[in-house]
Amino acid sequence: MAGLIANNKYGDVNFGENLKKANSSDFSVPWWYRKNLTMNPVAGTHTFLELKGGVIGRGEVWFNGSKLAGTDTVIGAYPTREYDVTSLVRSGANAIAIKAMPSDPSKDLLIHFVDWTQLPPDRNQGIWRDVQFANSGPVSLRGLHVATDLP
Repeated sequence: MAGLIANNKYGDVNFGENLKKANSSDFSVPWWYRKNLTMNPVAGTHTFLELKGGVIGRGEVWFNGSKLAGTDTVIGAYPTREYDVTSLVRSGANAIAIKAMPSDPSKDLLIHFVDWTQLPPDRNQGIWRDVQFANSGPVSLRGLHVATDLP
C-alpha cells in the first residue's frame, strides 16, 4: 500500500475515506520487491542476508537468482530469518528479490494494530521491518536461543 501511495495511485489514506477507495484486487496477487546493490566481499568473511521481521502473509526470498526460501518457511509477521549467502555474493552487482504473497487472515498470522479500525485493503502484505546484510569472520554465533520441547 505504501508503494502505491508513494507513486500517487492512491491519495492520503489518513484523510477522509480515501482508504475505502483502494481497490482490494491490487492485493490479490503476489508483489515483488527487488533491490540491486553493489557488494565487495572480503576473503575469509561470511555474508548473511537477514529478514528482521518476516514477510506478510508468506513469501519467497531470492538472491542473485537463487531461491533461498519459500512460502513453507517465510510465513507471517515478526519471525526473523537469516540466510548464509556467502557463496552467492559477487564482486560488483548483486540483486535481492522478495515475493510477498497475498495475506489471508483465516490462515496466516497477520498484523493489525487496533481493533476499532478497518483492516487495510493490502492486509499489511509485504516486507515487515528491515532487510539487511551482515558480515562475520570465519566463526560466529548467530541467532542464539533456547528451544524447549515439553510433552
